[in-house]
Amino acid sequence: MKLSFSTIACPEWQWDDVLVAARDLGYRGVEIRGIGRELHAPALPFLAPEAVAATRQQLESLQLTVPCLATGCGLAKADQDEAANFMQVAEYIALAQSLGTPYVRVMLDDAPTPSADIDEALARRQLQKLLPLAANADVTLLVETSGAFADSARLAALVADINDAHLAVLWDVLHPWRNFGESPATTLANIGKLVRHVHVKDYADGGYHLVGTGEMPLKEMVKGLQAIGYDGYYSLEWVRRWDASLEEPALAFAQYTYAMKSLT
Repeated sequence: MKLSFSTIACPEWQWDDVLVAARDLGYRGVEIRGIGRELHAPALPFLAPEAVAATRQQLESLQLTVPCLATGCGLAKADQDEAANFMQVAEYIALAQSLGTPYVRVMLDDAPTPSADIDEALARRQLQKLLPLAANADVTLLVETSGAFADSARLAALVADINDAHLAVLWDVLHPWRNFGESPATTLANIGKLVRHVHVKDYADGGYHLVGTGEMPLKEMVKGLQAIGYDGYYSLEWVRRWDASLEEPALAFAQYTYAMKSLT
């Protein structure tokens, strides 16, 4: 099982702190979602064009990868700036190519619960503009199961309609289960063959819990993925950047490796 964690868990840490934790705890990947006050990965000094080759070498020396880069815009949100969203995703595609990262996460609805102001035609148009860039960079855009598109049947229909080899799905395991009452079997039946990356959380009583201590059917989710031959990363998304009351990242990272091993 390939484990990674998102740096959304440790906004107080510097890049070297992230690498030490990943190495010492036996992770194989680090998903970069901001360092310190800077959330936009292409603006980070160690990912600047003149520095990215050295960073890639640094990662390789530690036997680490960056399996996915995560943008933050909502491509189906009618109130967002279409040109700015295009530029953001384009910058992430270019960075992914330089870093050797195969996937860039995009969201259509960037809210944790379904938004009302969704324009699916807008999302389709933006994806169709971005996909040639992804193809040229040999990068795949992964649409996350978030907001209104945590409805996995709706998301599967959109991806099938666009029908592009460089478009697939990131399964955030929380949102279909919490917001649409989907069982793991239902979600996997709808999008299983499209899943290339997985965000793992645990949840109970209206809040996040350390993985393995909540109510989510994580064992069923993992076994379902294994049954269909999924061989991508299981990436912890511990959202401490948005909720400072959550446990410290070092504890969350250690608990995650223990919990995920226990699931298998």
